[in-house]
Amino acid sequence: MKFKKILLSLIMCFIITGCGSEPVTLDLEKVEIEINNMEIDGEKLFDSNQKLSDDAIKGRNITLSLYDEILMSLPTNSTDVDMYIVYLPKEGSEEKCTKEIEGFILSLYDTYSMYLPEEAKLLKDYEKEIYGDYHIYVVSENSSDVISKIKTIK
Repeated sequence: MKFKKILLSLIMCFIITGCGSEPVTLDLEKVEIEINNMEIDGEKLFDSNQKLSDDAIKGRNITLSLYDEILMSLPTNSTDVDMYIVYLPKEGSEEKCTKEIEGFILSLYDTYSMYLPEEAKLLKDYEKEIYGDYHIYVVSENSSDVISKIKTIK
């Protein structure tokens, strides 16, 4: 009987801890370099993109104190919408971060929908994935490829 309790306790421990799986960590500097150099069919996907500074991020109504890490790479060309955002929210701020980032993308959609409907469609159809505790948003015709690539960067 005692053996069964010990065995059950060990099984529960493995289930709860995820069998010792490692937490996901991303090096956002590596992510920026590799994604900015990512090519599909010989063309760089984010050729005109630039990483936003903290001041530029704040200027887009993003509250930096909610994030442990954030990388926003936006196009410098005003007719391009291809972008990616990767962030690690501080504990307890996931919902607020999601609202800010999705609100930012929605504001871009509202602007582009008046002038550039094809680009607005890309903004509307952005892809989002949670990888570990990181949140990944990609606006691109190749969003799923970009997300897959980000998940391989260590």
